[in-house]
Amino acid sequence: MTSNGSNSAIKHEGVFTVSSADFMAVYAANNLFRGIQKYSNSGGALLGGVIANSINQPYAKEIIDDFVAQTQTRVVEYIPRSVTVTQCELQGKTTIEAAPDSAQAQVYLSLAREIAAHTDSRAPNPLSVQALRDWAGVGQVFAVARDRRSQARTGSEHITTSIGARFAPASLPPAALSLAILSKVL
Repeated sequence: MTSNGSNSAIKHEGVFTVSSADFMAVYAANNLFRGIQKYSNSGGALLGGVIANSINQPYAKEIIDDFVAQTQTRVVEYIPRSVTVTQCELQGKTTIEAAPDSAQAQVYLSLAREIAAHTDSRAPNPLSVQALRDWAGVGQVFAVARDRRSQARTGSEHITTSIGARFAPASLPPAALSLAILSKVL
């Protein structure tokens, strides 16, 4: 205790957000970053980091890694999609309760330790809507969707454009098709 009766130890708080590599999840995280940035100078919470969820494909990790680099944030933990979670839910239990020795439980325990030890929260640098669209390669996604429609009509298997030169997966991930549809709304 200090002389005025307050506790001298300040508890450090931060916001952690969960995002997959799907465009709408990234879009939502970016909007959260905007709110955190807006209120960061007036006593609002700061960002502790991003918990990357359902990361099973290399392109998904690359998308999240690039997004956090663009927004000057960090990934706290990569959480893979696992059938163990579904099996435990069907038992009405958490993964830690039903499968404490599973690889998935170990990932969750690692995440818990990381959050408990966390001391460095910051204001993120969110992307503008246009910068987010540019980053995601929206124009290229429309070209892929057009190519896929053409391929369906002609039987051709050649797709010349991907979600963006930054990621260039061998086949277009489902997130890119969602991006093409949802970007019409933005």
